[in-house]
Amino acid sequence: MILLTSGCSFAECISDHIDTWPRHLQRYINIPMISKGLGSQGNGLISRSIIYEVDRLLKQGHSAEDMLVGIMWSGYNRWDYYWHKEDRGLDWKPENTEVCMSNPTNFINDDHEGDWIITNHGWKSAKDYYKHYYDDTWGQIQTLEHVLRTQWFLEKHKIRYFMMPYMDEVFQLADRQSCQYLFDQIDWNTFATQQGCSEYLSNKDATLIDDTLHPTTQGHATYTKEVLIPYLTTKGYIV
Repeated sequence: MILLTSGCSFAECISDHIDTWPRHLQRYINIPMISKGLGSQGNGLISRSIIYEVDRLLKQGHSAEDMLVGIMWSGYNRWDYYWHKEDRGLDWKPENTEVCMSNPTNFINDDHEGDWIITNHGWKSAKDYYKHYYDDTWGQIQTLEHVLRTQWFLEKHKIRYFMMPYMDEVFQLADRQSCQYLFDQIDWNTFATQQGCSEYLSNKDATLIDDTLHPTTQGHATYTKEVLIPYLTTKGYIV
């Protein structure tokens, strides 16, 4: 069996300093893992990274029974878009998080003609977009659509999966009239919890998160033990 995970920094597995929940869960289950988590990644790319990797594994001959997918949804105000590689007079510096990050989840070949670009609220490169075009309701509509698309894809292929939000704000609707019809279509039974990981840990013990609201290694271990493992055991996904 393969554990496939995605999310933002809460699910990132490239740091030598923080063991996030995918690492703790991988050790508990003792199976190989593919991690597509990346700091500041938005929900569009989280969804696409999972769909891409599941499709790739299926085409390689893996069966649906071989896979367990875990997704931690990120902030609805994070924006990603496809950029065709051409000079538009912009200073792209993918390594600088004050600008943009190109091809963040590496599911586009290096010789491909374009990149996925991610930006984050507060980054200098995105200030005009957030000032003139961004709207919370639109961000939440997009996030709900990403969740639904991912659920429908995984269920079509009979893939076992679980989801959860990184913070409470992800599914706290700013405009229910505009979003409720999408919210009601989501299968919330596939969520290990609807409570944000950050809020769960801060309510339990403030030392389990740092001053940027990111869980510590112990926080991730606690979340995995108290939230994820009981849910996955109840669902029969792990023993």
